[in-house]
Amino acid sequence: MEIIALANHKGGCGKTTTAVNLAYQLAKLKQKVLLIDLDPQGHSSLGLNIDPDRIELSCFDFLQKKPLADIAVSIMPNLDLLPGSMKTALLEQMLAGKNRREYRLKDLLHKVSGYNYILIDTPPNLGLLTINSLLAANKVLTPLEPGNYALHGLQKLDETLALLKNKTGHQPERRYVITMHRPTKFCEDFLNMLKPFFKNNLMQTKINFSEHYKDAALIGLPAGACGSGQADDHANLAREVKAWAEKKEPVFISSLPSPVKIEFNALGNTDMIQMLRGADDNYTYHYVFDKKGQVTRVKSKPLIKHSFL
Repeated sequence: MEIIALANHKGGCGKTTTAVNLAYQLAKLKQKVLLIDLDPQGHSSLGLNIDPDRIELSCFDFLQKKPLADIAVSIMPNLDLLPGSMKTALLEQMLAGKNRREYRLKDLLHKVSGYNYILIDTPPNLGLLTINSLLAANKVLTPLEPGNYALHGLQKLDETLALLKNKTGHQPERRYVITMHRPTKFCEDFLNMLKPFFKNNLMQTKINFSEHYKDAALIGLPAGACGSGQADDHANLAREVKAWAEKKEPVFISSLPSPVKIEFNALGNTDMIQMLRGADDNYTYHYVFDKKGQVTRVKSKPLIKHSFL
């Protein structure tokens, strides 16, 4: 079971939008998903048409050790929600002085079964709830909007994770996803600046800016449930996250011997797939790459299998 915390100390970076739409798209891939709305504002709950002010039980009660089965709300096949609540903010005081207060969420999730993915929408600040999320997660996905303020928030999160590693030895795997991307020179320059820093930890999928996400949130639905074409971005992200979890991540040509035979599917929106514009979706192609990036198409029966999303 993968436990993925979506975390960024900066608000307004698309964290909740990513959490809701990623959970929805993973469920569409027939993965059993639990979305935990740990943000006291309850925006993930609202994004799935659950009003935090009208529910009886929430994350607050789960962290008070009430059974998950009594609290979780079934949103659709394969997707359950552990709703948020303003009461969750009170836990900081209630857990003060308690034994293993930083591990309360981890200890409770250790008893949960039946899910492929647990996604945690964390608060946009550093506090006990965020610490609980980071210590419970084996992976951290950071939504990052282009801009200088985003880097400041990222630095704070990095410092927090470094501190936790120093204190506890816990070191979750990290990935970053660009949100609110626009086809502008500024965004491209921002990406080019980040790539050397993030190395292979930057998701190839970019979430493009669209007002459709706000429209969908207003009616309490993921963008994909509204028929929005923008949902393709999160569908691609879900496939990439699934590959990350299954350790089927893209293999970088520079790290392979030359020439190398590779099989991959024409799915996704990566630079690699852009070569195949005009090709039929879901068709399997086989290519030989050399060190200079030259490509030659070869016969169509399976060769060495390396998955490219």
